[in-house]
Amino acid sequence: MLADEAPKITDWMQGLGSLAALAMSIPALVFTALLYRHEVGIRRKERADADVAQARLVFGRVVELRAHGDMLAAVRWEVVNHSASPVFQVTANIFHSTSGHAVQDPNELEVLTNRHDRELRIEPPVRVPAATTYRDLSIEVAFTDAAGLLWRRTDRAAPQRVLQGAAPRVNGARLLACGVLALSATGTALALAALFA
Repeated sequence: MLADEAPKITDWMQGLGSLAALAMSIPALVFTALLYRHEVGIRRKERADADVAQARLVFGRVVELRAHGDMLAAVRWEVVNHSASPVFQVTANIFHSTSGHAVQDPNELEVLTNRHDRELRIEPPVRVPAATTYRDLSIEVAFTDAAGLLWRRTDRAAPQRVLQGAAPRVNGARLLACGVLALSATGTALALAALFA
């Protein structure tokens, strides 16, 4: 069905104005979405840094070892907590840096406020290279910090958070891109409908 009268110049100007507004609003929407994503990333980094603050101050080290030939019979290790808050459920796993032989201390330290050392007798002894010194051994310490977060730290390396039962993460960038495309398509359809209606 044809219109009774032809579109006037003001109708065309209104339609083109709608398209121009759409062309300007899409980049603004994309910029806003990118800015939001950047801010969320900064907040996550700040939160992660706050979470790891206490874990950086807790570390373990092997102090000495007792070996008969190439058989490791005992290891003395210590764990140090330089933070103001206690850590809980401290466990240690001692391993040879090159061969990978590992021994776990079966005892768990319930609360650690400053420093604790312990001798671990290895029964039966574990075979290690004959020239092994305490510097060849590494220690992985697992503990729960005052906030209830579980951490693992090997020697003086950066602590790693252990996530248990974490829910799968949604890809926010993909979700954001789909939202922007859906809004753009809707805006384009509405502008075209207004132009030719």
